[in-house]
Amino acid sequence: MKTRKKMTKGHLNRKELIEASKKAVGNRAKHLAECAECRKALEFLLKFPVAGQLPLADAPTGWINKAVALAEKKKVVDGLSRVLAHLIFDSWTMPEPVGVRGEGAIEHRRLRYRAAEITIDIRAEQARDEWHMVAQAAGEYKSRPVLVIGKNVYYSDENGLFQWADKKPPRHILLKSNEGVIEFPELSWKKTRKN
Repeated sequence: MKTRKKMTKGHLNRKELIEASKKAVGNRAKHLAECAECRKALEFLLKFPVAGQLPLADAPTGWINKAVALAEKKKVVDGLSRVLAHLIFDSWTMPEPVGVRGEGAIEHRRLRYRAAEITIDIRAEQARDEWHMVAQAAGEYKSRPVLVIGKNVYYSDENGLFQWADKKPPRHILLKSNEGVIEFPELSWKKTRKN
């Protein structure tokens, strides 16, 4: 008789997530109700039901040869471009209106970048213990882009908005899609006061 592995006190492991995506959640329901990270992972597995299945056991030789030939072609790598975005607006560089008092302008920042035919807007708001960030990339894409900040990858919602929060605002940002990579110049978060 097989003994079933107990769920760890932390997050669900890969096997448990795959099992939950294929059938009733069972004893994992309480953890999923409390853990946003595991809910997102389960939602991903439900949207892509092939996750967790065994790879094609006997792929036709022609398919294998074609895949190898594609991987060896330089055109695949050369076709992906890497572009540097340039800053076209920064609210922190604008003079504060006459009569405005307080630190409100320091706690909020709006940035706009341009790269190729893409415009990227970022809004940052400083809360008590963290920064709340919203970004949107406008332009023509063949595939939905992702934001890469450090080791984290962020996916946009159905409206094309990226949202995240962190203790520190981002310094290095990449916007990646099948068409290529847009690299942002390093961001500084020190506000210089203007008299």
